[in-house]
Amino acid sequence: MKTSEIFLQAKKDKNLRSFLLFDENSTGKRMKYIRLAIDVKNKYSNNYESPIFIECDTDIKYEDYSGKQLIKNNDNYKTCFHCSIYSNESHIKTFLKAINKNTDVKFKVIAYNGCEAWEKLNLVHHSLYGIINDKDVYLLEQYTGHNNTASPIQL
Repeated sequence: MKTSEIFLQAKKDKNLRSFLLFDENSTGKRMKYIRLAIDVKNKYSNNYESPIFIECDTDIKYEDYSGKQLIKNNDNYKTCFHCSIYSNESHIKTFLKAINKNTDVKFKVIAYNGCEAWEKLNLVHHSLYGIINDKDVYLLEQYTGHNNTASPIQL
């Protein structure tokens, strides 16, 4: 991932509220990117306006443990992991602090890491890892639940 100056400034913003990872096939072209959402406070009240989004292209690798290669055999999948940031001690903030101008950032998604019993109940488990300089690995988000619209990976 090539980080821009705007991204490097946004990751330090005190109003940073969420980190999102997207992988979608829109208009026939696969787009992989991360998005930082920053709250904008209204000048005349304590309310917040619509957030500002800072986006940066990235690389995402998938490991599919379903035994069926569901992602590899389907080009119309969508991925969206959402990680909320509400405190300075957030594990997402730790990951973002490790990113600087010359850092190589990649992501790995472990998809469909479950068992046959889960499959019968329509349950799935997905994990998102952030990898910095091919050596430091951060567990950023996990989802265990029904394989429906709440799942971060949609086939």
